[in-house]
Amino acid sequence: MKNTLIIFAVLFSLTACTTAPVDKPADQEEKSSNSKVQSSDTKTNSNNNTKKMVKIDKENFEDLAKEYTGVVFKTNLGDFELKLYSEKSPITVNNFLNLAKNDFYDDVKFHRVIKNFMIQAGDPLSKDDAMKNRWGTGGPGYAIEDEFIEGLSNTRGTISMANSGPNSGGSQFFINVIDN
Repeated sequence: MKNTLIIFAVLFSLTACTTAPVDKPADQEEKSSNSKVQSSDTKTNSNNNTKKMVKIDKENFEDLAKEYTGVVFKTNLGDFELKLYSEKSPITVNNFLNLAKNDFYDDVKFHRVIKNFMIQAGDPLSKDDAMKNRWGTGGPGYAIEDEFIEGLSNTRGTISMANSGPNSGGSQFFINVIDN
């Protein structure tokens, strides 16, 4: 049975929670909860809030693209669900799911919101308000190959990898709110 992964994110720089898979059989839930990545030391921002900075090892990624068909974003402004096209973009979907499953997106903010265009998140630096001048520059420490899919790229309601050039995507993504 295909599953949906819940991603808790912060919308418009407000509150956030945690990431957890849903609709998983009990035997798989225990396996998932034990397969966390190592966390580096926590750091404290200027508001005295401790945020977990997750260290990602891409070499230990699981093949989750076949297991999950979508993601649910839980935000302080409401929930929304996105379908994932793993058959058309397996590299991007698997990267996204592994980051989510390993808590990389916990406490990140939608740091770039452009009305009638898109909303962008996925920068781990956005967990720390003291780093606001660097939001939009962070990532997981590696890049993935681009996957452009005709008919899916940059249409309303689609999620796409943000990048700084060819084959430079990592953790940041944007959601199109109109056809671009």
